[in-house]
Amino acid sequence: MAVANFYEMLEVSPGEDLEKIQYILKGKIQDEENNDFTDGHKERLAKLKEAECAFKSEKSREHYDKSLQAQEEKTVSVDNARDAVYEKWLPTVYEYYIIGHFDAAKTAYENAVSGGNPDLENSEVFEFAARINVGTGELSEALKFINKAVVGQPNDARFLVRKSDILSIYETKPNGGRTEELIETEKKTLDLAVQIATANNDTVSLGEAYNNLAFVWYNRGGHDRDKAKEYAEKALAISRDLPDAQKVLQDIYDKRNAHIKSDIRVEKSKKNSADNVLKEVQALDKQIADQLAKIAKSKKMKMTFGIGIGVAIFGFIMLFVMGAGALIFLIGGIIVAVVGNKMKGFVDPNKLTNLQSRRTNRNNDYNQKLKDYENFRKNLQMRYKNFCAGFKEASEKYGINYVHIDQAYLNDAFPTAPKSNTSGNAPAPAASAFCVSCGAALASDDVFCQGCGARRE
Repeated sequence: MAVANFYEMLEVSPGEDLEKIQYILKGKIQDEENNDFTDGHKERLAKLKEAECAFKSEKSREHYDKSLQAQEEKTVSVDNARDAVYEKWLPTVYEYYIIGHFDAAKTAYENAVSGGNPDLENSEVFEFAARINVGTGELSEALKFINKAVVGQPNDARFLVRKSDILSIYETKPNGGRTEELIETEKKTLDLAVQIATANNDTVSLGEAYNNLAFVWYNRGGHDRDKAKEYAEKALAISRDLPDAQKVLQDIYDKRNAHIKSDIRVEKSKKNSADNVLKEVQALDKQIADQLAKIAKSKKMKMTFGIGIGVAIFGFIMLFVMGAGALIFLIGGIIVAVVGNKMKGFVDPNKLTNLQSRRTNRNNDYNQKLKDYENFRKNLQMRYKNFCAGFKEASEKYGINYVHIDQAYLNDAFPTAPKSNTSGNAPAPAASAFCVSCGAALASDDVFCQGCGARRE
């Protein structure tokens, strides 16, 4: 039976005078007898009575002290033996863990802590046990151990970050639980890690927490690109050696790059659409010009026909006056009339009206498509300008790979760049440069023409 430490119970030193101990003990017994209505009264009074027997005399005290000392020596011996077992197996645990033999590492760990020494049940040990169970694929056990580590040291952000690592693996496993709940748990875990790491000025854990938050928000937490970008930038501002933050930020800029390239193809399609309509308008203009020429020719031939008829009539009348000499007028007039009538042809009076109506409609379509194209292009150019500036800054600040859009895409999207020293038709000869597309004056730091949006080389 275990020997109770009455010195600790009475809050006195083992070397204290016996009479003083008896005096203190007597007061506590009286207080307890007067409080017989409180919970645990009987148990406390029984312990005090045991202490009264132990400290009844010098002889009883000597016997009690020997029993207590023997128990403490036995406890120390057991603890030393447990520590020896732990120290014996610990190198084996690490050896198997490092080479990836997690099952063997787990067995060695169980041997190391088989004694159950409370001193070994600390957060560092629990965290290492969690790592081993992750290696063996026993994620539920890993979560149990890491939760013990978190509870053991609630103000250490490292263990919260490790918990988020395990949760992120757990979410991808079959039968791992409801993904939405696990994701929310991981977010809350990381938010708490950020608070604690910030309060403790623990930049390492803070960077890792931001790194994990970037990954969660980008890949699983609602795909919030803005939040993911914010956390990735915060992580990389602390350290560039955070792979998830690097991947997230790189992927965000790469996808924006691809989106702009896609919009460049859209912009080209819009321009081609407008150009095609313009070709239709130009073809209609030619048809209208041809029709107007036919009408003019028809009118001219009608006039020729009229003249020929007039001359023929004149020749016919003159037969009675001049005789055979007037035949030349008659015959000539008939010939002119026949030729004029044959060459005037048939001109549909509605065709010109139809052509002009179609031309008006298609010209309106062209103007609208041209307006849409120009608005789209200006917006695209502004987005491209801002994107390049942001991408380059992120590359310099966070170490991501700055990828330029291919020149072929830019040539498709934007007209030839204005030269820095070309002359133009703008009424400002003192300006250092003019746009060759529209003639607008260019400032020395202009990347795009403010007049037509042309890109400067």
